[in-house]
Amino acid sequence: MYYTSNIQHLAAINNTNPINISTSYLPLINQPSNSIIHPRQARKIEQFFGREEMLRYFLSLLNYDEYSSILEQEKIDFCELPFIDERKLQGLGIPYGPSIRIIHEAQQYFTSLLTLKSNGIYV
Repeated sequence: MYYTSNIQHLAAINNTNPINISTSYLPLINQPSNSIIHPRQARKIEQFFGREEMLRYFLSLLNYDEYSSILEQEKIDFCELPFIDERKLQGLGIPYGPSIRIIHEAQQYFTSLLTLKSNGIYV
């Protein structure tokens, strides 16, 4: 499938396994990123492939690939995820468990991004 090959390509570009992301090349900050994906890596993916692919990649890291079409149909991309709640995702047909994890991981990502920026590191 096209999306799977893109994800494999992204992993090859970053020389990482998509589930086990290495951040050894990043500068140290006071608080390490708790996100499943590091903001700098996400920025590269978004710049190279666009927001839709960023959403697909993010969901693939969570093993929730099957929900990308639901979110894309509703025009929800990666940047909108922290602004919605699990009830909205459930209303779209995504079960409660995956809904909570998707929202939590998206919020963790943006918290990591804000932490980097507050430490003077811009991605």
